[in-house]
Amino acid sequence: MTFAFLFVKWAERSEADRMQLIDTHCHFNLPPFAADYPEAVRRAMDAGISDMVVVGCDVGSSLLALEMAEKYDCLWAAVGIHPCDAQDATAEAVDQIAELAAHPRVVAIGESGLDFVCDGPSRQVQRTAFEEFINMAADFDKAFIIHSRQGETNTEVLELLAQTKSPQQRVVRHCFTEDTALLNDYIAQGCYISIAGNVTYPGNQELREAVKAAPADRIVLETDCPGLPPQSHRGKRNEPALMVETAAKIAQVRGVSIEAIVAQTTKNAWIAYGQPI
Repeated sequence: MTFAFLFVKWAERSEADRMQLIDTHCHFNLPPFAADYPEAVRRAMDAGISDMVVVGCDVGSSLLALEMAEKYDCLWAAVGIHPCDAQDATAEAVDQIAELAAHPRVVAIGESGLDFVCDGPSRQVQRTAFEEFINMAADFDKAFIIHSRQGETNTEVLELLAQTKSPQQRVVRHCFTEDTALLNDYIAQGCYISIAGNVTYPGNQELREAVKAAPADRIVLETDCPGLPPQSHRGKRNEPALMVETAAKIAQVRGVSIEAIVAQTTKNAWIAYGQPI
């Protein structure tokens, strides 16, 4: 099965016949979508994206994510503070996030984690925020969304998970970009692995090998839009409607139908986020 065949066959199906994809991580709440996110929502639904999780990076964007989720039935919210802004995770800010977390349209805490590339917060400040938010996720029985950069950051994230994650806690490793060995380390910690449009990039064979090896019940899909568009839209703004290309590439890599990938990743997203979103 070629990628082009899978993609075209999906596009030819009627909207009623398509099984529905879930974008587990998008950023309609960031400036690139300020002028037209309602149109992007409609395009996503037309493309067969039934539900999208709008993910906060700070208090303001978390508030906006929830406002969007209250306005559109197909949108859900994740609330948290990005590790690059971990210095802003004051007691007051954490209390504000906790207040939002109690809302039924909030399905996750995040994105949080560690990022040693960005300037600003120290490693210890980031670690403290990580622990605060993973504990909050457990307290509210919400999924926890991890942001982690490549390299030694993952080592520390895995150490923190081993120290803080409760056995039944649902954790999503957002935008996984690395190899099979690291994927297996996250799987061993009970994490779901979220794959974005960069799996379609010609130079990312190592990531495709990891996707091929991943347990079927641990893969979910995301756009991380406005960044990481699939190969056909490199250099342009990403949006959830384009996620069909990512699903088709994963189907090709794993040697299964796109319908199988849609059905499995949708089921996984329901479980990861604790309800049929």
